[in-house]
Amino acid sequence: MNSHHQIIKTSPASLFLFCLLILPLSATCNVEKTVVARCIDQERDALLKFKHHIQSDECGLMDLWGNPGTPDCCTWKGVSCSNPSGHVIGLNLSAAPYQKTCLSISVFSPSLSELKFLKYLDLSSNYFYDMEIPSSIGSLVNLIHLNLSDSGFSGDIPHQLGNLSRLTSLDLSRNDELSAQSLNWLSQLTLLRDINLSGTDLSEATDWTQSIGSLSMLEVLQMDHCQLSTPLTSSSILYANLRIVSLSINYYINSSIFQWLFNNSNYSTVKQSLEYLDLSYNSFQGPIPNEIGNLKFLAYLNLSRNSFSRTVPDAMGNMEFLKYLDLSYNSLSSTIPDEIGNLQSLMYMDLSYNSLSGSIPSTLRFSGALETMHSLSYLDLSHNRLEGFAPGDVEDSHSTSHINSSNQLEGPIPSSVGGSSPLLHLDISYNLLQGSIPSAIGDLHSIVHIDLSYNHLQGPIPSSLGGASSISYLDFSNNYLEGAIPISIANLKYLGYLDLSNNYLRGDIPCKLEITKTPYFAKFTYNNLSGSIPIKLSYLGYNAFEGNPNFHMDKFQGRCDDDKHDGNIYLGLYVSIGLGFYTGFWVFCGTLTLKNSWRHAYFRFLDRIIDKIYVVVAVYLARFRRKSQV
Repeated sequence: MNSHHQIIKTSPASLFLFCLLILPLSATCNVEKTVVARCIDQERDALLKFKHHIQSDECGLMDLWGNPGTPDCCTWKGVSCSNPSGHVIGLNLSAAPYQKTCLSISVFSPSLSELKFLKYLDLSSNYFYDMEIPSSIGSLVNLIHLNLSDSGFSGDIPHQLGNLSRLTSLDLSRNDELSAQSLNWLSQLTLLRDINLSGTDLSEATDWTQSIGSLSMLEVLQMDHCQLSTPLTSSSILYANLRIVSLSINYYINSSIFQWLFNNSNYSTVKQSLEYLDLSYNSFQGPIPNEIGNLKFLAYLNLSRNSFSRTVPDAMGNMEFLKYLDLSYNSLSSTIPDEIGNLQSLMYMDLSYNSLSGSIPSTLRFSGALETMHSLSYLDLSHNRLEGFAPGDVEDSHSTSHINSSNQLEGPIPSSVGGSSPLLHLDISYNLLQGSIPSAIGDLHSIVHIDLSYNHLQGPIPSSLGGASSISYLDFSNNYLEGAIPISIANLKYLGYLDLSNNYLRGDIPCKLEITKTPYFAKFTYNNLSGSIPIKLSYLGYNAFEGNPNFHMDKFQGRCDDDKHDGNIYLGLYVSIGLGFYTGFWVFCGTLTLKNSWRHAYFRFLDRIIDKIYVVVAVYLARFRRKSQV
């Protein structure tokens, strides 16, 4: 012990020399001083008291807590200590990484309040049996981060949390029975940067706007599904650091929030900082304000499931960093503005379930999207009143999902659709498309979903379809397709959904066709198919084949043609063996019959062989008898 104190008091030069000498023996030597953090006994006992009230630990988070082999609590899983003081400063028992509930706790031990130096506390994704959040947490005045999300807490949020004046991050989300009658305590958390109260019942917290407005450092505001009853107004302060605002599924929030966003004294700064805005599932009405186009640094915008009307603002074309845009399930009308094509960073766009009309802008067609919107991978324009169709080249398209169903699109499917190799999902059903299915569709090697149903498509199903071997969902129903079902369709080994009903298809169903992916679905009804049910589709039932007058639903197909060819191969093999035996036999026997000298020599040879065998057998039998008599 004395030598240890001498080392600490030595001069830096001597200590440096000492480290050089013992470096091979110790990799932990420090030029200034060597200190090993060890747990404080009082805090160790507090942690063990907390463990004592844990009913179950499904993830083994506390297996080593209190183990004789690990007396130092600073080495326990989830515990972090200060170096060199040894005080516990972090406790992370979150079950989120395990994707299941780890800890079940029926009594929240007040012993955690003894961890006076605790800065980080994460108990998320565990189960606390619908207990209230303990008010004793408010005594942990050094806390910087508090996460109690998805943990089964209920009741009112304790106002004592307002004592955590150093808190910068607070997450109480996804506790479905949690509520608050007032958020006045929030105004004391002046350093708060990130708050998430999503799922908390705030229907009675009419002071939420004033409380949020007092958080001058706030960067992230998440209050989804909170039953907010009082709207934000321009009188509520909007702070310049705000990056994320998520207020979805509140129903009572209306268009007055735009006054808060756009008529605020800090608006000029906020439009440079706001990156994420989610106002979906609310009660917005009227037009989307043009000012939203001034949020040039916005990357995520979700205004879906509201009652917005009129047009999509041209000013949205100014949002050059926008990557995600969802305006679906509104009442937007008129045309899609050409300016939308200026969104070169856009990766996801959903304008479905509106009343948009007119032609699709050239920038959103197969040919146009690849010219300007290189990043667009998901496009949904379904359930509108859009007209026309976009022939063109798609050889360089990066789109993975193109959904344009339930419109009034006309004309043929572009013959070069197969050039869009990354395409995974193509749905242009419920339109007025004409012409044939292009053979290039077989070049879509990555596609998994194709729906061309309810159009006016004609001609045969291209035999090249078998080249799109990744397809799991295929719907060509309710068209005017004719001809035979191509044998190559049996190459679709991942097929789980197939609907070819209500066409004019004829001939047999390919016997090797198989629906392999669950849930199984196949439908061939109301065509002109003949033949019988393939053995591999016998489990589908008669309903899958009805409406084909020449089809025998009471019979099953025999072996496939390829199997018959295999039988012919075996037949040929047997014939060859028979002919070979017949020829060899008569070549040998015929020679012996016609040439006397060969016949006599052959039989003399056989006689000598038989005599030798007889002598050998007689000798062995004689020896055996003698041994038996002895």
